[in-house]
Amino acid sequence: MAIREWWAGDPTERYWMEITDRATLGEDLRAPISGREGREVWHYSLVSHTQPGDVVFHWHTTLHDRPALVGWSTVLGPLREESHEWTPHAGSLLTAEGARPNWVMPLGGVHYLDAPISLAEIEAMRADVLRVREELEAERGTPSYFPFTKYGAVNLRAAQAYLTKLPRQLVDLLAGRYSLELGDEALSLGDTPPTAPDPRSGGQGFLRDTARKLAIERHAVARAIEHYQALGAQDIEVLGKPYDLRVLVDGQEVHVEVKGSGGELTEILVTRNEVAHARSYARVELVVVDAIEWRRDASEQIVTSGGRLRHWASWRPTDASLTPVAFSHELPVL
Repeated sequence: MAIREWWAGDPTERYWMEITDRATLGEDLRAPISGREGREVWHYSLVSHTQPGDVVFHWHTTLHDRPALVGWSTVLGPLREESHEWTPHAGSLLTAEGARPNWVMPLGGVHYLDAPISLAEIEAMRADVLRVREELEAERGTPSYFPFTKYGAVNLRAAQAYLTKLPRQLVDLLAGRYSLELGDEALSLGDTPPTAPDPRSGGQGFLRDTARKLAIERHAVARAIEHYQALGAQDIEVLGKPYDLRVLVDGQEVHVEVKGSGGELTEILVTRNEVAHARSYARVELVVVDAIEWRRDASEQIVTSGGRLRHWASWRPTDASLTPVAFSHELPVL
């Protein structure tokens, strides 16, 4: 059964939805290459059709008290095959079959939503969700591997599948109802996909190369840790969210926001949550590491070095220092 790549050639169709109860959320996409009878299973095979830079939304059935969209990750790659033994769920009539070949696609940069989007909230958009499916399948054909299906006369449920294709129209619909941020870019879900940074701008820009972006971020955090160790910090904890480092300096807890870039920065991108935290916590500091050098080694891994470190011992961004790069617009009543 060949997969219908209706999204092929359209760079805006880069979204997927994983439906799972895995504890290792955002680590990778992992599914058998074939089903129990040795036949191809479409929602397993879709793993092999994801590409580095794609965004995978995570629908988790047990993380909260109800099934919900709980976060998203970025596809890093490369795709690989490895053997894995699947254990049946509790109460399942299936028995373990031993190790089987699996598709494995590494993910990175998992972000959890502050407020998960529940099934009840998706059902409140039922008519719009189904309209997206109807329009998509009328234009692109079937199957569309859509993430939600009708359930009874008035309900929806997540597809009985592992990986589904999340069409751009549905992403736009979610963006119109919920304020979501794709990491440090502070983009709504309906925004144009990130583009390469303009080295002349003096700002962070939006990186399309996710592996490079993550490598630069990790390098900046490592430099910041070295900086605080040199200052005599007794304890340093890496968090990532809602701020990057928790540092104990002279017995006082300090929260540190870290920003990194391969270019020289005169401005940085900050999210609404980062600004709110910097304004509310007693002691927040900012570390910026820019002009970080990077290269790809023989195995195509990103290697980073150097960079200029600057440290603001008191960081509380003012309205005058902030320039909006995206807005949430409430539509007027017709």
